[in-house]
Amino acid sequence: MIQFLPHPFQEEPKPRDKRHYNIWVAGTLGSGRRGLIRRYTEGHYEYHVLWHEPGEKNLVFLDTILHVELFSVSGKLEISSLDCKVLDGILLLYSVTRRDSFELLNDVYIEIKNKLYDGQDPPVIVVAAMTDLPAENWQVQPREGKSFARRIGANFGECEALTGAGVDEVMDQLIMSMVEARSKSEQKQSAGGEDTNKVLKGDRFAYSETNEVKSNLFRKLKAILRRVFGYKVSAN
Repeated sequence: MIQFLPHPFQEEPKPRDKRHYNIWVAGTLGSGRRGLIRRYTEGHYEYHVLWHEPGEKNLVFLDTILHVELFSVSGKLEISSLDCKVLDGILLLYSVTRRDSFELLNDVYIEIKNKLYDGQDPPVIVVAAMTDLPAENWQVQPREGKSFARRIGANFGECEALTGAGVDEVMDQLIMSMVEARSKSEQKQSAGGEDTNKVLKGDRFAYSETNEVKSNLFRKLKAILRRVFGYKVSAN
């Protein structure tokens, strides 16, 4: 698990070094969306049928505060009511104990894809929930979830909101993909001669950076991704 939280020797980032990221936690009824959001943002599991508030969490990465906001999305009505201009990542969630939650997940994904703007391609992770339950209760096997993730070009993970097992790991993986995607986008903008003071689409806390600062940040990011996930990040 990536340690985002500040340690005693880490200086508090300046207020300007703050980035906002929005994540849609998408799935059908009974997939565990709200339980996952509350576990990750509040550190405990509590299910309430009427709870629909987004969850928020601040993380520290390098010299930047990442303000992450998670929205629960389950169907056409909720998808249509959200602004995908500020969508940075998608978490597709299903319960291993409910076959329907898995079989309908592709429809949910298609609804989201149809709402995206041209050229918008946020990172996606497919997550199997309720994996702490006995194997005899599983209606969806891991190989099926992994196969679906490969088909749509997404990462795959497993978690359990009740105990918290795997929750930080799947969220870390998605957030790092989002940070990488935005860094690469900024690199392309800089290479194309665009104004470095331009506010990035979907970044309400974007701030002016010089090309030198961007390059240093991207080099640090590449080193961390290689160390944590074992793959190489290209600036192209």
